[in-house]
Order: sequence, then structure tokens, then C-alpha cells
Amino acid sequence: MTQTSKLSIDHIVHYVDNLDIAIEDFQKNGFTVLRGGIHSGGLTQNAMIHFLDGTYIELISFTNSIQSTFFKWMFRLHLSNFIHNSPRMTVAKRVVSRMALCPQGMIDFAVKSRSFMDDYNRICQEGVQLSTPANMTRKLPDLELSWQMSIPKFHGLPFLISDYNVIPVLSQDAAIHENGAIGISKIIVFTNTLKKTSENYQAFLGIDAEIINSESKKAVLFRSTPSIIEIVSPKNPKMDSSGYGIFALEFKFPNQTNEAN
Repeated sequence: MTQTSKLSIDHIVHYVDNLDIAIEDFQKNGFTVLRGGIHSGGLTQNAMIHFLDGTYIELISFTNSIQSTFFKWMFRLHLSNFIHNSPRMTVAKRVVSRMALCPQGMIDFAVKSRSFMDDYNRICQEGVQLSTPANMTRKLPDLELSWQMSIPKFHGLPFLISDYNVIPVLSQDAAIHENGAIGISKIIVFTNTLKKTSENYQAFLGIDAEIINSESKKAVLFRSTPSIIEIVSPKNPKMDSSGYGIFALEFKFPNQTNEAN
């Protein structure tokens, strides 16, 4: 294993019921928010909060309330099990199922590979099961983005994406925020299976882990680029039934670090 992963943190997926209201709320909290576009298939739409360190937060919602209601009931009743799992459908199921079953908030995150098939093959050789790569697209007003994406079978891992076919040109102030945030310093992931989760992250990222064992928590750190991933198993019985997944970020600020949930 190496200390520096070839994979880099790309973005956080933050589910919202109403995209317009969410944009206003984040703007009130000092973030600059850019509208994105509609994903292929027309099911979801997004907006982005870009940072100077190259990461961003994707605010994602269903495109209308009818689709939202339909898919929430589909996944609650397990009707999605009858849908054929093509590569793109496997990707869609992961994202849409979390949007349908999770409350508003951070539901996922992505790591980017600049040599997608090389990293895909390495991860598979490490014993991590990945879905067949899917070709994804998103329409913007002046261009269409395309990229590859793969979903790990282990639910606690982020998903893997390639570089985009075109790098969108952002305005000079697109990543400047009134609250001073310049990036994401840490992604905190909760798990009640620390050993299994950390082993999967180590194989997926290809880097060594640092172990923390304090009175308040057990944790494993992975020093990815540009953000640290902290896998946490709190020593609080009340959190034992909270499930798994990303539950907090620490933002980068000039000369300080603040945490936001």
C-alpha cells in the first residue's frame, strides 16, 4: 500500500426535496450556488457549490413532486427489484434509492480517477466488487458532459467516476463564498462495522489507514486528496442503530477549520 492515493475526492451528494428552496438556504448561509442541469433520463436535476480546492457539493433533487412520490413508494415497497440491472440502471438505483429512502442531507460522495479503467481493474483485483462501468451524461445550457461511473457492491464506499469529457469553465468568483469556505478538509463517515468498512476503504483507495482510539470514538483515517476521510464508530450506544454513511463535513477556511453537519 502507498500513503498517497491516486484517487481524489470529487464531490459530495446532498439530497434536497426542493432545489429552489435549497439554493436559497445555502445562499443565506454564505455559499455561492450555481445551477447545474438535468441528468440523462430527466429524473433528477442539480446545482453545485464549488470550492477552490477542486471539490464541490452537488445539491440533487427529483425534477418534480410526482416523480419524487412515485420513486419513494417504489423503493419502500421493493418494486425496484423487478427492474433489469443494466450498468446505467445500477448507478441510477444507488442514487435514486438513497434519495427515496433517506431524509434530506448528505447521502453519498464520489472519488475521481484520472485513469479510470486502470483504477477500476486495480480495485477489482483488491477484492472490491464494482458494477460494470456506466456511461453517464448531463446536459448544460451550452454543452453536454459525459463521464464513466461505477458503484461498489459494499454500500459504505463512495462511487468511482472518471474525468469529464469537457471541464466546464467557471467564472472567476464561482468558488468564492461569503462565509469564507475554500474547500472540504474532512469527510466523516459513520459505521457500526469499523473493521469491515476500513478494510474496504483501504482496498478501494489503495492507501494505508491511520487508527485512532480515544475515549469518545474509534476511528480510521485515510489521507486522500484533497480531503481526509474519517471512518468513525462512536462509543455511544444511541448511535449504534443509526446505520451507516456520510454524516458530517469539515470545511476548510483560511487559518481555521470549521465543521458543518
